[in-house]
Amino acid sequence: VSLLERITFDFMGAVWALIIGNFIAILITVVGTFGAYQFRPRYLILYLIWSFAWIACNIAVMLTYLEISIFKQGGTILTINTESASWWKNNGIGCKVEYESSSHTGSTSSTIIAKVTGCVLEYKYVEVIHAGIQCFFSALSLVLGSRIGSTIPKRLINHRTALAIAQPIFNYEMCKTFQSTLRV
Repeated sequence: VSLLERITFDFMGAVWALIIGNFIAILITVVGTFGAYQFRPRYLILYLIWSFAWIACNIAVMLTYLEISIFKQGGTILTINTESASWWKNNGIGCKVEYESSSHTGSTSSTIIAKVTGCVLEYKYVEVIHAGIQCFFSALSLVLGSRIGSTIPKRLINHRTALAIAQPIFNYEMCKTFQSTLRV
């Protein structure tokens, strides 16, 4: 649910790197859920590896919006050179946008956002909160996925062992039954 909410706002702001990451996260979440349901360790391992990568991506997003270390918000990594910005930058809770008119070219005129004031929470903190929530859910899925993954081999081994023991007995009994029917 939080991933769908995040992808909605990323689409409105055209933050393309996050949109691509969100779609991959949705696909791998479906694969991981299938792997857990069907006791398929490879699918579950793929999901666990993706969870680590998703945590790393979200930490990079948090560092970018907070402008910590080498991560700078003015960069084009998150928008993939599209010159777009977070939807929350102009549409945050309580934000008042002041526009200024720009040059008139032909019959069209455009407006430029001069200043955004009065926001209850700055857009970069909203994006950091979104990334933090994703990190929390990914860490939770790592714990749960690891727990499920640790029980899968036991179940498969026990199931295979039971089949290996039952199979020869079943074949032997079938042979005796078959031989007795031939003697009659």
